[in-house]
Amino acid sequence: MKGYIAVKTDQHVVEPNGLLNGRDTNASAQRLVDAIKNEQVPISAVIDLGDLADTIRNPDRNTAVATEDSYLHAKAISEGLPGAQLKLPGNHDHPELMKSILGLGWEERGVGCGTWKLGSTTFVGLDLRTGPEPTGYLSDETAEALEQVLKSEERCVLCSHYPLFPSDNGRIDDGLAITNAPKLLSIIEKHREKVLAVLHGHIHMWWSVTYSGLPSYCSTGSGMAFRLEPQSSEYEKIIPQPLGYLLIGVKDDGSLVVRPRFIVSDRVF
Repeated sequence: MKGYIAVKTDQHVVEPNGLLNGRDTNASAQRLVDAIKNEQVPISAVIDLGDLADTIRNPDRNTAVATEDSYLHAKAISEGLPGAQLKLPGNHDHPELMKSILGLGWEERGVGCGTWKLGSTTFVGLDLRTGPEPTGYLSDETAEALEQVLKSEERCVLCSHYPLFPSDNGRIDDGLAITNAPKLLSIIEKHREKVLAVLHGHIHMWWSVTYSGLPSYCSTGSGMAFRLEPQSSEYEKIIPQPLGYLLIGVKDDGSLVVRPRFIVSDRVF
């Protein structure tokens, strides 16, 4: 085994002592961090796929973005995490504050595109955020940077806050994905022999999709879980489902082993 990656998402850390939607997301983020630090295998990197922080100071969920106090609290919670720390902003993140307080960790390869390597496997971080709205967008500059990375690297795992592949769910495909998905899919299809998998967050569900033979994985995160019914355009409902993260094993040949890690109260399964 070449190494292990912990993939976390949607912590929604808020200002100290705050509750988001009636939930103590700060406490759940602490349980998540403690679980990663207690993993029985060495962790080469921790990848955060967005909405790391949030705010209770703006009640409008369509415009709420994290504050300096939220990021300082998130920094205190995440102290001591092992390995490289790689972060992508989500729609509730404030990219400039995130970068200045926590750092992003990726090797910059162009606008909205960064990389981190484990052996011959390259993890590609795509920043597709446009603002606090729940959809993302692939800019021409980021598309060009991704093309160049896929041309130059041996094999890649794409990382995004937003889901990249179409699904059976209208709410996700129309309201939580990127608005110009065909543009990105055409790039992936052109270099599909280089792409091992996609990792994403945002939808707060244990979720997997296979597109054109390529797998995509999502963790529900640590803040709260959503239910989004198949073939439905209904908005998400918060449900009492186990939260957690993904433990990704990267084998010597570049293949992946994907394990969900469930956190229930102070126990990890």
